[in-house]
Amino acid sequence: MISLASRLLVILGSALQHDAWKEFTGSARFTVTYPAAWRRIGISTDRLDILSSAEFAEGVLIAQNEAEIIVIELPDSAGASFGELIERETQGDSVVSHREVRGTIANNQGCKTLRELVATSEVAPGVHEIDTVFYCEVHGRKFATRLRNWPHDRRQAEYRRIALRVARSLRVPG
Repeated sequence: MISLASRLLVILGSALQHDAWKEFTGSARFTVTYPAAWRRIGISTDRLDILSSAEFAEGVLIAQNEAEIIVIELPDSAGASFGELIERETQGDSVVSHREVRGTIANNQGCKTLRELVATSEVAPGVHEIDTVFYCEVHGRKFATRLRNWPHDRRQAEYRRIALRVARSLRVPG
């Protein structure tokens, strides 16, 4: 018979593991943290690409009740405004909202301001996904933390909080 203390240790251990975060350092000289329970996919060293689930079929879009977060430095962004970058990246998409996120962490290595864009994009005829993107600039370099998931996902708010935390963890050495 398992003692009450043993049960509490198992529950506490699960909770701590669920809250554990890992650090990713890219070859493009930036660092972010991400949930340890999420699975890294791809082998790229210049971007972070993670899935909320361990269930994964190569070459398949995200499954129902699953999300993907990608952190990448935006290519060809030097000299472009965020408005220009957002227009370029959302061609053909339906923009749902665009706003500045308040209360972001300001320091010399991280994002001083985050801009959040929510859009829907058609991935197949009549099939749409939601993209929530947090844009920021650090030392003249522009980055995007992109959350992808399906509409009406019951975990949308949770996924957004995680993506925002990942975006806020972005660090670029000076």
